[in-house]
Amino acid sequence: MTTPSSTPSLIKEEVSSSLASSSSIPISVEPKQDDTTSRKRKHEGDDDNDVVKKEMKKETSDSTTVLPPPTSTASTTSTESTASTSTKSTASIKDEATPMNTDDVPVRREDTPNLDLTIYHLPAYMDHKGLTKLLREHNIPHKKCKKIARQDMGWVFFESIEQRDAGKEKLQSITLKGNTLRCEPKLRKDPNGNNNNNNNNRNKNNKNNKNRDNNNNNNAEGDVKPESTIPAPPVNINDVVAEYWQKPYPEQLKIKGEKVQQVINNIARKIRDDSKHKAPLWAKDAPFIPFEGVKICAATSKYRSKLQFTIGLDVHGKICVGFMLGRIGKGNKCVGAPHGAVMISDVSMNIRDSVQSFLETSAFPHYSYSTHSGFWRLLTLKAFPKSGEIMVIMQINEKGRTKEEVDAEMNRFSTYMQSAPTKIKSLMYQNHEGVANDFPADIPCHLLFGTPYVHEFLLGQKFRVSPHAFFQVNTLGAEVLYSTVRDWSDCANYDTLLDICCGTGTIGQCMASSVKNVVGIELSQEAINDAIINAEENKHTNIKYVCGKVESVLHRILSSLPPGRVIGVVDPPRPGLNKDVLLGIRACAQIERLIYVSCEPTSLITDCSTLCRAESKSAKGAPFVPIKSIAVDMFPHTSKIEMITLFERQVSPLPSTKSVASSTPSSSSSSSSSSSPPSSSSSPTSSSTTSSSSTTPISTLSDKKEEETATPSAADSTSPIKTEAEDK
Repeated sequence: MTTPSSTPSLIKEEVSSSLASSSSIPISVEPKQDDTTSRKRKHEGDDDNDVVKKEMKKETSDSTTVLPPPTSTASTTSTESTASTSTKSTASIKDEATPMNTDDVPVRREDTPNLDLTIYHLPAYMDHKGLTKLLREHNIPHKKCKKIARQDMGWVFFESIEQRDAGKEKLQSITLKGNTLRCEPKLRKDPNGNNNNNNNNRNKNNKNNKNRDNNNNNNAEGDVKPESTIPAPPVNINDVVAEYWQKPYPEQLKIKGEKVQQVINNIARKIRDDSKHKAPLWAKDAPFIPFEGVKICAATSKYRSKLQFTIGLDVHGKICVGFMLGRIGKGNKCVGAPHGAVMISDVSMNIRDSVQSFLETSAFPHYSYSTHSGFWRLLTLKAFPKSGEIMVIMQINEKGRTKEEVDAEMNRFSTYMQSAPTKIKSLMYQNHEGVANDFPADIPCHLLFGTPYVHEFLLGQKFRVSPHAFFQVNTLGAEVLYSTVRDWSDCANYDTLLDICCGTGTIGQCMASSVKNVVGIELSQEAINDAIINAEENKHTNIKYVCGKVESVLHRILSSLPPGRVIGVVDPPRPGLNKDVLLGIRACAQIERLIYVSCEPTSLITDCSTLCRAESKSAKGAPFVPIKSIAVDMFPHTSKIEMITLFERQVSPLPSTKSVASSTPSSSSSSSSSSSPPSSSSSPTSSSTTSSSSTTPISTLSDKKEEETATPSAADSTSPIKTEAEDK
């Protein structure tokens, strides 16, 4: 029997003798192994048998000749034994590493259960740490999470279906800032998303390859990806613009009332945190601010008088005038038709349809937010229900177009709209070459035909509205809102009404007949011009308007007010009032009562703290005390709501409820004589609310004015309408 050490030489000899007779097959003979290499391997720990096996393996893999079976019985037995051992060893290794099953099919990702959730209605300012803390506080186990910066959404990834379902149930029971979280399965990328774009040859190592989407791209503007990669549009456009549209209206009111109540609780908490050990007693015991519920408006559908439609491409790649459905990709947006939206009136829809028909015939493309090119951008409508007057403003991008081309196209648009079934009083256009999708107030509008303004009636007053002037989008709701402000103001007992952020002068002029003087402050010169004309048409001679930033002009206005009691009304934009304005209001002791109209109740939390927290070096002047709040549903079927809060000046430290109950009669009489409000300064509504609530009665300033705050009169109460221009 042949020994293992002699096997290689025996095989080589037999191969050489067998192949030598055939001249057609090339022969490859390996050189003889050097003894030095053998000694070196043996020195490193390999025995002779290991060396032989390694050399056989190397010869088998490196040889270019297929060896015929040897004729020797001994060599055949040895070779078969070695091959059998090698095959068995290889199979054993494969079985241990990856068991093979010919019946198994590779599992595709889209066939596996979706364990990821998308969370909506998160606070936009929340970061990744905040989301992680939220999940930890509510004991929601998860694999990982991610918060989208400056947006109200995030993602949570789970490890099992049970963990996902339990987490979804807990998440949807959480309410933050009055909004209940909503969870949906996270969308996965379409595995066939690139079937129309031949991107298989793109350079994967170059993340900034700008040509990666240029192959076979059928969309000239690049604004919408192929239809197969676009998520299916919502079942109803109301899912985008009216998130409460499927809820019964009483349930909507209940949710909004709870939202306002949560804001009230947060106000008290914020004041306690900012005041520290000097927190007012009213902020320590509930109810913090008496809440009188939610007022409803006469119209709960088709109520919006102002609308803005984006012009872009729909899911089929066709031009569309409607609402943005969301981001399709980086810089890509998709627009959906607004038909069926619960807040759009028939008149506004007819105007929109006329513009849609015109754009379908235009050779000019829509504006692309990915390439920042194109012509048609934004359509703004102001259709007022009481006056019946309509303003249409088309926003375009003239960049890359000659003046002759623009004039010709806009003249064609003007001719088309004049022949539209719905008559328009004002047609204008604005050239906006910026990147943002907005309606800048500092860019003028150009008149195509009609008048540069329209009118609307409100509580018996007539108001002129220019393109950039603010006017409430729900006329019938605004009447409910302003009637409540007028009833709570008790203007008959005050000398001056300070209308801050007055817009076109709606609030001040609705209350001008009940007060001696009205001073309005507004940033927009266009709105101030409208307010002056409105006052003249409504025959008000006791109003003065000042144009400028409130924080810049407030001090001068307050120092020039005529002697007397002052009530302030503020109706700021959604972010709230500037802190300097709040501190200026607080520092002016003349302002005894303040009515805050908030279109975003959450912004009232910080503003209220500035007005009501304990006096300090930065917050000078006696603090205000919130008396009561009420909400007005100006925006049915949405989560938005208006909130009105009445504040009165605190003139002495308020006793706690326990100290009032245990106080002696003498101390009670002394307290009432020094701090109780006069009967003429409290409206019936305020008196009844304060007496019926469980909170301690809150005092206001007496009729006697402090001498150090009195200033000489700058104008008598019957002075004509004036305006002052202030540098912005």
